[in-house]
Amino acid sequence: PGELRAACWVGGSGAVAASGHEGGLVVIWSVPPPPGSSGGHGSDSGTILDITPLHALYPQAPCLLGTPGGKRRPSDTRGGDKEEEEEEGDEEGDEGGNSLMPVRALVARAVGGPMAPFRIRGANNAAGVIAVIGGESVAMPDPARLIALAVDPSTSLLCPAAPEKEAAALPWFGPTCAVVLVPPPGRLEASAAAVVLSEGGQIHVHDIRPLAPASSSSSSSSAF
Repeated sequence: PGELRAACWVGGSGAVAASGHEGGLVVIWSVPPPPGSSGGHGSDSGTILDITPLHALYPQAPCLLGTPGGKRRPSDTRGGDKEEEEEEGDEEGDEGGNSLMPVRALVARAVGGPMAPFRIRGANNAAGVIAVIGGESVAMPDPARLIALAVDPSTSLLCPAAPEKEAAALPWFGPTCAVVLVPPPGRLEASAAAVVLSEGGQIHVHDIRPLAPASSSSSSSSAF
């Protein structure tokens, strides 16, 4: 997936993590329990965990990669010789105007762990959100973006709720420096607001409940 630039746990179970990479790619990983834990096998501290990529996507482009081995880029939707475009773009990005900046930060709140186990809730399967800074096109604004999460029925792990859609962008007030997800009372796995620090010391608080349906049990929407 490229050089690692950011990473975070997704939920409190320790079973899912996310990483951000050079070229704007975000990867969601399945992390097995460590040896010797209640869900692990054996007690050899030298065992290497088999961390598996589950999903990979570009938050600022409606382009689902599936798994990181595909090397698809946003430019894949255009005509022309795609293999030649990939070879030229792999090292320094696509020179055709589709280069993406590195992901600079990731934060997440999601279900997982004893306080909020994975549960499949039918049509309203919202399960959390990942906030992303970076990954924007070169010389373009860099608003913080939100990736809604759901529970994948086939794996019972977290996945993007709407991977075919561009991740929702928060209002932009200048270069973004940091973002924090704020939970509602008593719901550490959910997100009710996002606090964004922009260049010049600007701090803005955004209500993201419409964008993160897991924060409200009465919400009927599970995607942006």
